[in-house]
Amino acid sequence: MTVPDVPIAIGDQAPQTGHERVDEVLRDLAAVGDAAPHEMIGPLTEADRVLRETLETVEDD
Repeated sequence: MTVPDVPIAIGDQAPQTGHERVDEVLRDLAAVGDAAPHEMIGPLTEADRVLRETLETVEDD
């Protein structure tokens, strides 16, 4: 299995995509990277919503 060359969050640093909403949600995910699972639910749910909405706009183009 090969792994795509995609930047991943390391510590508190998140990759920059150039898309403001996506970058914000990636920073939020990086900030909770070591949190307890129950503390990750909110940020993961928001990330899912933002990424889905963003992908929908890309698909429309």
